[in-house]
Amino acid sequence: MAINCIDVDCKDLDRCSVCKGNDYCSKPIAHFEIPQLMLDYGFTPIIYLGTTDRQSNFLYYTSINAFNYFRKYRKRGKDKPYVYIDIAPNENGMLDCFLFNAPLLK
Repeated sequence: MAINCIDVDCKDLDRCSVCKGNDYCSKPIAHFEIPQLMLDYGFTPIIYLGTTDRQSNFLYYTSINAFNYFRKYRKRGKDKPYVYIDIAPNENGMLDCFLFNAPLLK
């Protein structure tokens, strides 16, 4: 199912379990919501997550351990946009996605 042109807003990261206590998460960050993912079958649930012209693919993380590990040891592309997907549903039944390193995205 393709979801094109998702609206991006700013949301406080108090719900984001990764960012509690980290200095790079001290301000509201770009946020969007997607429907719940099927993570049970061992395949990648998202084929493409990136810009609308499909030229830049964003890395995404669904687990806290992968997020912390790859952010800490990543050498190349450290400033490229990436997305943390919180797999716990929010009050709307959707998943919260927090977008980092994308200041010009609206």
